[in-house]
Amino acid sequence: YRIADQQGKLPICVRQLRGGETFFGVPEMAAKGEYDQDNRSDRLRGGTVKIFMDPVYPSPGMNRCHVNGHVTPEGEIYYTQDEVDDLVLSASRKGLQVAIHCIGNRAIEQALKAFERASSEVPGADRLRHRLEHFMYPEYDQIRRAAGLPVVISQQPAFIYNIGHLLEENVTEFNLDVPAAPLAQ
Repeated sequence: YRIADQQGKLPICVRQLRGGETFFGVPEMAAKGEYDQDNRSDRLRGGTVKIFMDPVYPSPGMNRCHVNGHVTPEGEIYYTQDEVDDLVLSASRKGLQVAIHCIGNRAIEQALKAFERASSEVPGADRLRHRLEHFMYPEYDQIRRAAGLPVVISQQPAFIYNIGHLLEENVTEFNLDVPAAPLAQ
């Protein structure tokens, strides 16, 4: 992208996501604004912090909902609520957009809480257009809360096309309160 940008051949605006030192690493430096030089031109922009809240496969951060109302946490979560809050607050105070990768409903809950806190505590955070990446297994309440926040939901429709049957199976297996609609064959 940088080469294409330098040659004037980048036809669209591309935002670079900055994470940790390793793929799933903690993006502490990015959240502190250490990559301000990523704003290269009007076409190649930086300033977005990527946080992985849970893995893609095989164990996203989910809550299994039992028929008796009991909830069992399953899968993997990479951060405590305080840790993700600190990252989001730090980035928001620096004027940086945050994109949180959240697949499971448990991971989505943490992301929503972090964005809700930033929106209430950091002046101007509502203009940053924070993002919920994937947002694959939200519950109805989480959908309503996300709709009330100044966030962008960045889903990948190709997932539904390619692995929609797995998504539907997980909604049923975890007894989520989002009905599994039949998928087109």
